Amino acid sequence: LVGSAMYDAIQADALKVMGRQINLGQASTGGVTLDPSTKALAFKGVPVVWDPTFDALDEELGAITYPWKKRGYFLNSKALRLRPVKGRWMIRRTPPRVYDRYTYYFGLTADYGLTCRKRNSNAVFSIA
Repeated sequence: LVGSAMYDAIQADALKVMGRQINLGQASTGGVTLDPSTKALAFKGVPVVWDPTFDALDEELGAITYPWKKRGYFLNSKALRLRPVKGRWMIRRTPPRVYDRYTYYFGLTADYGLTCRKRNSNAVFSIA
């Protein structure tokens, strides 16, 4: 996920490097075909996705050190796991009853933490 400024920067950099790929056909066809680059923007085979939430956060929060639209998050979902916090799993909740009504409320709560198996497979970066 990237912001709009990061997406534009990656796209501008890709246009500098991008060229045309020439595929030689089989000898029987005798032709050379030109394959222009793909329409999707990708970094090392991983698609780069623009997230409009980043721009909305900049409008909401105002001036901050690292604007959200200049950030990029490359996350490996295979290395990230959501796991329950020890001692905070499936706690029963029974809030007090309101004095003028004969109603009871029951609930269960659980807290989770984000764990990472391989930290160097994720990246968060920003452009200047």
